[in-house]
Amino acid sequence: MTPGMRFSAGLPRCGTGVLLLLAACGAPASEGPVAWNPPSVPAAPLAPIAPVTPPAPQLTASTAPAQPPTQKAPTRARHPAILSVINQSFLFHDEMDRVEAVARKQLASASDVPVDVVPAERLRALAVVAKKGKLREDGPTCARPPTTQEAVAAAFPKLLRAELYASCEPDGPCSASLRVTDGTYLEHSFNDGDTLAEAFVSPQDPLDVASWEAAFSASPVKVPAPSSGSLMGFGSLISDGPQIAIDRIESRGAWSPAPVAADFEADAKALTKGCGKAGWLTEDVLVEVGDGGKVTRCEVTAREGETPPPCLCNTLSTHGFAPGSGKRRARISLGKRGGGQGVSVWSGKGGLGGGESKRVVVYEEGRTFGEPMEVGRARGDAMKSCFSVEGPQTSFELRSALDETGKVTGVKLSKRPEMTEDEARCVGKAAARFLYRCPDHVGDEAWGKYMVQRPTKATKLAKPAKPTKP
Repeated sequence: MTPGMRFSAGLPRCGTGVLLLLAACGAPASEGPVAWNPPSVPAAPLAPIAPVTPPAPQLTASTAPAQPPTQKAPTRARHPAILSVINQSFLFHDEMDRVEAVARKQLASASDVPVDVVPAERLRALAVVAKKGKLREDGPTCARPPTTQEAVAAAFPKLLRAELYASCEPDGPCSASLRVTDGTYLEHSFNDGDTLAEAFVSPQDPLDVASWEAAFSASPVKVPAPSSGSLMGFGSLISDGPQIAIDRIESRGAWSPAPVAADFEADAKALTKGCGKAGWLTEDVLVEVGDGGKVTRCEVTAREGETPPPCLCNTLSTHGFAPGSGKRRARISLGKRGGGQGVSVWSGKGGLGGGESKRVVVYEEGRTFGEPMEVGRARGDAMKSCFSVEGPQTSFELRSALDETGKVTGVKLSKRPEMTEDEARCVGKAAARFLYRCPDHVGDEAWGKYMVQRPTKATKLAKPAKPTKP
């Protein structure tokens, strides 16, 4: 062997004065161990052993390890939602439409709760379906024509509610909220639901629509904190009173002086004369005033589908405001006085509050299908003749089998012991004539719970005994 040769790691190296197996140095194994004499000439020093780096293996397509497939982010389910807009700010309708457009974009890009707002065209198409008396375009004509809200709820069973609410505090800042809830969509339901996502904004200039747009663009819709509360929009009350009053005046801009309710006494009289007999909701009127004090623009805040009487703006547009400069707007809140509410809630005499009455009241305490309250009220009125004025208070439940159009095919009555057999038969006959909107599925039952309130007399207190003379 040549001195200085390199060995692979793990193999013995032949050296002076060491007995090695001949097989390790290349000799036949049969010769046995022998002594190895060093050469007569001095051997050159061994060079250091350099590590041997094995060549990198060449991977072919068949030997390359398989790469794991790219994991795609899971696609989150998107939820349809109905967006309602409540405008109690100093923005006109077309300006609020611009804010609504930005709000829709924010909802569409919300990562916490992906929402697809149902387009207005789709809602109008469903309104046409409801006017035909159908719950669905390809469905039968219903025994009770459905409302537009019922047709929308049937088209989107898992519908969320979205609300854009813009308002201004009296002599304070303006703000807006955009909330998504899982509450019941039907407008006659009181279930506001839990807040799933929300955004709050405060524009720098409440009279500049671009300021509102910028505020919403910079505020993504996010899941609320656990302690976050919910904002409630307040609806208007139906009133049929003969006298119109100015409830409140709010203004923004450079006013000197700012308008107050006392300035509108003559306008209130003119409104009472021109609009007092017209049936309308309590409204807010928004006006914009020019430099000379004349009204240059007027709009009435009305609910969707309602047309306010033109006499409101026709009268208030003639009001003379104080001269000024710059953009100035005022919101005038109107109300009626001296009349009852158009929507009444049964109470008072003969009601739960006691008192004295000579009539029987049957009211619906619970129901399925999310039907309007006036429908349940009419059914209760249809059954009150089944009960005499004398007898104990009672309750009962009805389960009605329906065909595909909503007509009753069978009635099951669950009654309390105090309800007589004659009363039960009368109720069954009345319930068989009830009409419902088309059920969601063939075989669905309509359920309702009813309370019977018979006439009651208030307990008279005994007269105190006359004091005896000593």
